[in-house]
Amino acid sequence: MEHFAAALRGPEHEELRRAIEDWLFAVLKRMREAAGLGPPPPGLTLEDLRKMTLEERVAEWPEQWRREGIVQGRRELLRRQAEVRFGASTAQRLFASLQREDDPQRLDEIATVLVRCETGDELLRQASQSDPRRPCQSRRLSPITRSCPDFGGREDAAGHHHH
Repeated sequence: MEHFAAALRGPEHEELRRAIEDWLFAVLKRMREAAGLGPPPPGLTLEDLRKMTLEERVAEWPEQWRREGIVQGRRELLRRQAEVRFGASTAQRLFASLQREDDPQRLDEIATVLVRCETGDELLRQASQSDPRRPCQSRRLSPITRSCPDFGGREDAAGHHHH
């Protein structure tokens, strides 16, 4: 848009510039109405549209950064949980594979897989599948008490908790 507006500056392009501004105003009006927004301000120029586009992009950055922060935080939490549960090697491999994943729902599904799997290899295999919701072959043992004696206790074969 910036190059377009710059190319049409000057009095020799006034008629073309106004025709394009009218057309862009009509398009923008339809788009805003379809989105449930009010009409754009009357008399918009190409320069106004260029600035609006830049301002809209800048206004979207905080939301984009928030989403990216949430995803990165979930990746880091999964890495830490995998490290506690299955060791540093598994955690590093999981974290590396998660760098390509930016869907928060998919990361939540992998978190469920993490607490259900018995081994690090099983976790990595399940996390790499396109649908990780298929349950791991796990016993009824709590993942925390099974792998972390610091949380006190264990469960017997019948699923009863002992301290």
